[in-house]
Parts: sequence; C-alpha cells; structure tokens
Amino acid sequence: DDGRVVSSPRRALLPALDQMPFPAYDLLWGFPRRYHLPLFSYIQRPGATMVTSRGCPYKCSYCDRSVFKQGYRYNSAAYIYAHMRYLRNRFGVRHLNIYDDLFTAHRRRVTELCTLLGKRPLGVQFNCSVRVGHADDDLLRMLKTAGCLQVSLGIETGDETLMDRHKPGVHLEGVKETIRRIQAHGLRAKGLFMMGVVGETEESIRKTSDFVIELGLDDMNMSKFTPFPGAPCWETIRAEGTLDEDWRLMNCLNFVFVPKGIESRERLDQLYNEHVKRFYTDPGWLEKLMRRLLQHRITLL
Repeated sequence: DDGRVVSSPRRALLPALDQMPFPAYDLLWGFPRRYHLPLFSYIQRPGATMVTSRGCPYKCSYCDRSVFKQGYRYNSAAYIYAHMRYLRNRFGVRHLNIYDDLFTAHRRRVTELCTLLGKRPLGVQFNCSVRVGHADDDLLRMLKTAGCLQVSLGIETGDETLMDRHKPGVHLEGVKETIRRIQAHGLRAKGLFMMGVVGETEESIRKTSDFVIELGLDDMNMSKFTPFPGAPCWETIRAEGTLDEDWRLMNCLNFVFVPKGIESRERLDQLYNEHVKRFYTDPGWLEKLMRRLLQHRITLL
C-alpha cells in the first residue's frame, strides 16, 4: 500500500468443506490424459488427484502449521463419493491419488465412504495415506474392498532417536507391524522418508537405508528435508546446521539445510543418491517389479 508492506488479518476458515465446488478440472489443458501419476503407483488410467481434508491432528517437527494450525477439517463421505463419481463420469478417471496428510484420521467418514463404494462401486481404484495407530485390520480390510491399491505411511527415518525427536508417538516396531498388516490384506505399502532432518548423521542415514530394505516395501519416496517457517523446528534451525534460505529451492527436492552431523551439501546429495539407488536395485524390490510388470504395462507406454 503506497510502498508499505501490509499484513492482512487472517480470513475465517470455511466451516464446512462440502460447500466448495469440485475443482474446475476442465480448465487443465489435456486433462486427464496428459496428467500422469507417479510411476508404478497405478494399474488403471487415466488418473487424477484429490485432497479431501485440511490439516492433521499431530505435531511432527517438520510440518508447517502456519495455515491449518492444529485443526483438522474434512469433506464428508458423501461428498468424496460424489467427487469420485464426477471424475469417472465426466473425465473417465479410473485411478485417484488422495493426497491428504492423513486420510484415515477420521475413522467414521472412511467407514462411510468404503460402505458407499461397496454398495455402489465406481470401478475406480485409489491410493491414500495412513499412520501408525490409524491402520487397524478392519480399516485395511475396508480400504481393500473399496478399491484401494496402495497406502502410504509416513516413516521419515529408521533411527529411533530421530523418530522420537521428529515424529513422537511412532516407533520402528510399530512401523514394521503396520507394514506387515498392510501387505497381509493385499494392499501395497509405500514408505515416505525424509533425509537431512535436524540431528541427521551418516550413521542415522545408514540405519534408515537398512530399515527401508528390511521393511520389504512395495515403493518408497525419499524427500529432501526442507525447513519451513511455521514448522516447530524452524525456531532453532539455524543453530542446528547451515541453512540457505533460497525460496526458489525450498521445495523438498533440494537440500537447503545441512545438519551439523553432515560435512557438506555435496556429501548429503551423494548419500541421498546411494540410498535411493540401493532401494531400486534391491533384489527384493526387483522381484516385486517383475511379478507386476504385466499389470504396469500401461505405465510403461
């Protein structure tokens, strides 16, 4: 305003997300044929994405809380079902990646949605995210019956000390048990990890790499830790290592923070590449890929 930076007051949050119209997918050029989900994450196409909730009730150290605070709001099961049906009928979508922070946080709405999909199947598969403690056998059975193909589990690290610091309430034994039950119910398990967190060392990275292989995951994603204002770790981040606050690179695809336990950004990148390569050349994962190659023939076209 006349050369001054003015901070507007916070806008009130919508009381009910069901008031929102569906996204205007028709304004996306080439949708859905020109939009591709991650490799090997689907066996039907075309695919699309959905977000059915806002926020998360937990307090992980790296999660930006500046927008949704500690709140958790969500679309109803009826709204989600109508949204899925719209994507199928209007655009022919056959697979959905649901990118909620924690899709199963509200048990009743997931139960209602799975019931709707069981009574009136849409022929649409989907992926979603769960958390240790929010993935019991009954829930996993419902997801499988409703058409879920793969669930992602935020694991972050294979070092118990770092887990206690950054993801309180989750333990490595609980992760292993949850992965075992996910796969026992015929669902694929994808592990989500983060390298370069506060307190990371070469030893903790080796522990994580070994843990990833031990889990026998169906897929894995390793992001590059990026501290954001609004995350609990931000307040002390500069005392924990070196930070290059270049907002063009602060996207979880670049190392902008180097913890004290790692000698340089170049070393961190080297460790990252070695870790990812190890997973995708592991005989156990390659065996899974070969068994599913026919399923994924459309992915490779």
